[in-house]
Amino acid sequence: MIQKGVFYMIPFVLALLPFMTIFIGEETVPLTLITLGALLLFEKGKVQNFKKNKLVLGPFFIAVAIFVLYTILSPDFHLALKVLERQTSLLIIPLLIVLLNWSKKRIIVFHKCFTLLLFVVGISSIFFLLFFTMTNSDWISLVGEQNGSKLLYIQYKYPHIMGAHPTYWSYLLICGIIALLSKDGLRIYSSKYVLIALLIFFNLNMIFLAARTPLLINLLVHLLFINRLFVQRRSAFKFKLGVFLLLVAIVGSILKSPLLSGKLSMVQEDERFYNWKFAVETIKNNYYVLGEGLGQGNELIRRNIINTGDTRIRYTGYDLHNQYLRHYMDMGILGFLSLCILLVYPLFLVRKLTKADKGLYYSFFLLFSLGLMTESYMYRLKGIVFFSVIASILYLRAHRQIHL
Repeated sequence: MIQKGVFYMIPFVLALLPFMTIFIGEETVPLTLITLGALLLFEKGKVQNFKKNKLVLGPFFIAVAIFVLYTILSPDFHLALKVLERQTSLLIIPLLIVLLNWSKKRIIVFHKCFTLLLFVVGISSIFFLLFFTMTNSDWISLVGEQNGSKLLYIQYKYPHIMGAHPTYWSYLLICGIIALLSKDGLRIYSSKYVLIALLIFFNLNMIFLAARTPLLINLLVHLLFINRLFVQRRSAFKFKLGVFLLLVAIVGSILKSPLLSGKLSMVQEDERFYNWKFAVETIKNNYYVLGEGLGQGNELIRRNIINTGDTRIRYTGYDLHNQYLRHYMDMGILGFLSLCILLVYPLFLVRKLTKADKGLYYSFFLLFSLGLMTESYMYRLKGIVFFSVIASILYLRAHRQIHL
């Protein structure tokens, strides 16, 4: 009885972990990891599982090893240590996962828990939003008159009501969408109607959050899925047509989003990219090889802004919003390559699979690689936890060739 409970509890807690971090706070990570460790005590065959799955740890170990090296070499050891402290989850979470016995049934349980948690969060957010609009109707009307749109303000407040960053919430939604669109989708939910209903619900949530990069990634994921459908002749024409019309509806809804329209109008002068030029110059001055030391990228940007002045109006901060440049500034070519290894590792493992089976891994590659272009989420604990949980299970599936 205990073994059966542990079988279901572990994938549930793993699925819950990124939600806890993103919606409640990073302080929940230690307690959740301790809970996983306690459940792991009841898991059988941990040594055998480690032997079978240990290759999954390779890219994570390389990444953390480079972080340790550049912590030692950093001119500000205490600052570097703060960055390194967050990276421990990048190794602890994959280690916990490789010690587990992953069967097809357990992976299905994980995916079901993840998508159901997304649904629960989405439904809860609707009730919170309705309560907010009813209790603040006068203020919303006043702001709506000033800005010309009540919906614009409500869209802006939506993620704040839930205490979440719209980008990270959108990343979770894309993970759910990928799972449903993959070849395994109907193994997770045997009913096409449930699957399509969840897809529509998650996409509507994405549109309302109006985070630019996630919406682009989501569009590419859908296009990849449609391409795969039309290549497979066995797929029913009505289903293909339905998915195509869903995509058209998604694009149409996005274009009518007032918050997204406002964000898109500012793309050419987006101040989040203000420091990219300075980052590239710093990398060039190091001959594209050396790094400044862990945590020094932000410090250099801060000093540069103090010396040259900050002409930005809407956005202030030292975050590059680009993980590739952040890794390169801090840890040089070694840091950049370690990040690339983390991203392409599963594509190397699945190179002999069919196109249909590869679709899952290509979709997650789009999510992780494009997400890093505009968000330094590998330096934030919620981003590290999100990546570690999803990537570890993805890499393990690729290594063990577990297909549902």
